[in-house]
Amino acid sequence: MLLTQYQKAMLSTVNETKPKVFQQEQLTVKIYPDIRQMGCEAAKEVAEQICKLLESKTEINMIFAAAMNLRAEGGGVPMAPESVPDDGKISLSSASGIPKWKTFFLLPLLAMGKQGRIRGFDVKDGSEIVMELDQPVVLHADGEYCGDVQHICFHCMKKTLWLLHRCTEK
Repeated sequence: MLLTQYQKAMLSTVNETKPKVFQQEQLTVKIYPDIRQMGCEAAKEVAEQICKLLESKTEINMIFAAAMNLRAEGGGVPMAPESVPDDGKISLSSASGIPKWKTFFLLPLLAMGKQGRIRGFDVKDGSEIVMELDQPVVLHADGEYCGDVQHICFHCMKKTLWLLHRCTEK
């Protein structure tokens, strides 16, 4: 009876402490003497693949993010067309991963409230929205500068109305 290379490797691993590896074309076979060793090797391979994926991960190139509790900004652009002012939720409208040259052509869709058709434009609703950024960005409230921030938290406050008023003494 003739034994294949695989069968010979299986028989020779009975008293072995190291895994046997053989390759044929695109197939690699690894034979381990025990399940613990096989588990350790599998964990190492998975960890290496995860590291490779993390290294190749690209950063999100966010163009803007707007927290809205109304459907449109003061200028009338419907940034969150489905937003309801009294539902206790805030909408985060954001655009990311869109090449700068393309933004000019997509502006009409945004102005018509058709951002659902724009790949890279997203609107999410929630009672609270928290953003952690890797570098400070300018935060403004209705055009008024609030500061450069890296941590931002937006939430709806029930039965509360905040007014900003610039006091000028005469």
